[in-house]
Amino acid sequence: MRKILLIGILMTISLNILNAWQDVYRAAMFKNLNVNWITFGSILISVIFFNMARLIKKERMPTRNLKNIFILNLWTMGSWGGVFLALSILPPALVIAVVTGLTPLLTYFANKVMRPNSITNNEDLVVCIIQLILIAIIFAEKVYNSGYATSQLTILGFIITIIVAASDAILSVSLKNLYEDGHGALSILSGRFYLLILVSFIAGIRDGVSNVAINELFGGAVVVSIFGVIPAALLLQYSIEMLEPVLLEIILSTTPLFVLVIQYKIYPEAPSVMVSIGCVLITFLSCYKIHLEYLRSGYEKNCCNS
Repeated sequence: MRKILLIGILMTISLNILNAWQDVYRAAMFKNLNVNWITFGSILISVIFFNMARLIKKERMPTRNLKNIFILNLWTMGSWGGVFLALSILPPALVIAVVTGLTPLLTYFANKVMRPNSITNNEDLVVCIIQLILIAIIFAEKVYNSGYATSQLTILGFIITIIVAASDAILSVSLKNLYEDGHGALSILSGRFYLLILVSFIAGIRDGVSNVAINELFGGAVVVSIFGVIPAALLLQYSIEMLEPVLLEIILSTTPLFVLVIQYKIYPEAPSVMVSIGCVLITFLSCYKIHLEYLRSGYEKNCCNS
């Protein structure tokens, strides 16, 4: 039990670092390249990879319930497509602050509704609420000092990030349900991105095919898929298999700390004291929750042995 917990935590922390890097990288890329064509190209490459890997491992796609597959595609589009779009409008630190602030709390309630027999406690709810308050302070401070939230486009970016948070929450619980129903990681990953591919392709056509450069579709898309989408999707899926969705999102809420560090390396701008303290406190809460889960796993093991 403890071994699985530790592996899941390490994979989630690795996902944190990867997410921070790719969010900063994609935000910089979207300033010059079309977000819809990059989304279409990178997700298409990723789906081809997942399907090839699935065929090699001889896993079947979860086609028993097409309604569930469509719902999975819908929330994936809201999560992955939404964050791509939000990063083309807002700075990565703000996008991640909103998403990671809301997602743990939304996941807590989604988990209670969609997995009523799962183990949840008030301690999870308290940690989620405190983290939401801390990230709300960080978000407000960044907006106040940077002068954002002054245009309709910026407001649209904030709305999109809220949709991303809700999609992430429901997606995490849905993926956990699929795993518990016996579906493998590659089986799930090979079937959840088709709606996003279709929508991003239609949006790209609307933007204009003539404006698409070769390096935009092949260069940028290849980098985003190989170093971003593919490893991130795999890490997320395997982390969900090992951890409860709420614990997973609580650990992922430390992403702003990694985003600030990586963003500072690319755009040298020292974070404010308020932002720094908030990120440290959020990380402390996540470590506290991990410690409690580690102790609990040892207690459960001792109970089983006795």
